[in-house]
Amino acid sequence: MPHQVHTDSTGTGAVISFSDVVSGAEVLELNARLSSEESYSRCRYQVWDFSGATRLDLTVDDLRNISVQDITASAVNPNVRLAIVGKPEFFANRDRIFQIFEEVWTAYRPKFFSDFETAREWASSDRP
Repeated sequence: MPHQVHTDSTGTGAVISFSDVVSGAEVLELNARLSSEESYSRCRYQVWDFSGATRLDLTVDDLRNISVQDITASAVNPNVRLAIVGKPEFFANRDRIFQIFEEVWTAYRPKFFSDFETAREWASSDRP
């Protein structure tokens, strides 16, 4: 369940890296904390890197609750790019469920990547 948050030197981006088992409660708490920080209105990207995690214990209810949090966050800052890193088999189709929730309820359009460098490059760029 350990995680680390690193903010880039400009304060406009964050990389959240996970290891071991990741719980829904951990992701919900972290998402709420990050989106409530004063600097969130300046944030342009977040890279959620699950490539070091061994298991993802998120339910469909957890995914829905994360998106509900993001409704408020996207009202504060609709321009955040969300890049999520991990192998497709790690997400076990939860990636698609989360994408649907985010696209229906929030201003965010998360993209999923298998490697960190591609994710960070996309998230910090102006490319669609």
